[in-house]
Amino acid sequence: ADEREQDGACKLPEEYRPIFKPDTIACWAAPSRYLFNRQVSMEQQRHHRIGYCTSGRYNDRIVVPVVEQGAVVYFVARLFRGNGKPYRYPTIEEAGGRSQADVLFNLDGVLGRPRVRVVEGVFDARAEERRGEAAVAMLGLALSCTQAAKLALAGCVEAIVEADGDAPWGEIEKIARRLEGVMRVSIARPERDPDEERESPKAVKWGLT
Repeated sequence: ADEREQDGACKLPEEYRPIFKPDTIACWAAPSRYLFNRQVSMEQQRHHRIGYCTSGRYNDRIVVPVVEQGAVVYFVARLFRGNGKPYRYPTIEEAGGRSQADVLFNLDGVLGRPRVRVVEGVFDARAEERRGEAAVAMLGLALSCTQAAKLALAGCVEAIVEADGDAPWGEIEKIARRLEGVMRVSIARPERDPDEERESPKAVKWGLT
């Protein structure tokens, strides 16, 4: 069945094509090369249904579906060549009325995991996954009450907030404060973006005074 027909609440772009198909080893060169450079494995491409567009509103963008309870509820479109805003997100209509603040990338992947790293972007989460860590992405440098509640309901009792190396401390503090209401919280400060680090940065204790 077509990916778009299965997604229900969120409509993937009409131009979306899976970058890796189980019945063939062929994949389109430019997005494949971009993902290779970002160290996204073929297994991750398959598992997360990563695709691409070469026309339309999401032209020249990698498309990463956001899945919750087995259904695509949102997606992230990342530019892999050319100029423009690095990230583009679905319209309200495409996303079934949802916004970035309503979803968490890889939520299904951390179900039952007591400790989870909370990162900014989908590629940061994939990097932590490669290092054996459970991780979700906020899709930006902000965490809503809805996202915090979803993480707690998934079984997480400890969160490590791991923003990009250049993230302002004040924004990281807001995320930590929001999570502290539902679980234990610590903070990790990478020198670079998490997907550029060789190892997961160590976390330090966090507590409100």
